Amino acid sequence: MSKGKNITPNQRAMIKVLPDQNLSQVQIAKKLKLSRCAIQNGIKHINNRFGLDGKKYVRRRPGEEFMPQCTIPTIKHGGGSVMVWAAFNRNGPEPLHIVEGIMDSTSYVRILENNLLPYVRSQRLGRNWIIEQDNDAKHSSNRPKPSNIKELKVVIKKAWY
Repeated sequence: MSKGKNITPNQRAMIKVLPDQNLSQVQIAKKLKLSRCAIQNGIKHINNRFGLDGKKYVRRRPGEEFMPQCTIPTIKHGGGSVMVWAAFNRNGPEPLHIVEGIMDSTSYVRILENNLLPYVRSQRLGRNWIIEQDNDAKHSSNRPKPSNIKELKVVIKKAWY
């Protein structure tokens, strides 16, 4: 169990909304009557795709246009990419997780179960943490959310016991 009082769902929602109003963590903590530590325990996750298909420039002198050492070969149909997922908080980042194939809501849930929950446990955040996401369809679909209270109890038992 974590130290201090647990954050209510209403406070969690306010912690997500108040930074958009250009309030600092200290101001948010005072407004919600929480410690700054509780505000900082919000977990943000990133999931990005990195590609090698950007523009490249070569500087050369007049007359060097077609010399092999002054050209860059092109790759047709894109250069490939890799998608990664990671979580971080004020204590530091979690190791990157490389996403195989196309991420859908099922693989997103699997990533949360296999990466996010162990990270939260290793950081000893208890129940005072918040996950932020970017409203991508796979993050906000019903798949990552239990459809009824019985499922919710099973998920909570799995996660914390």
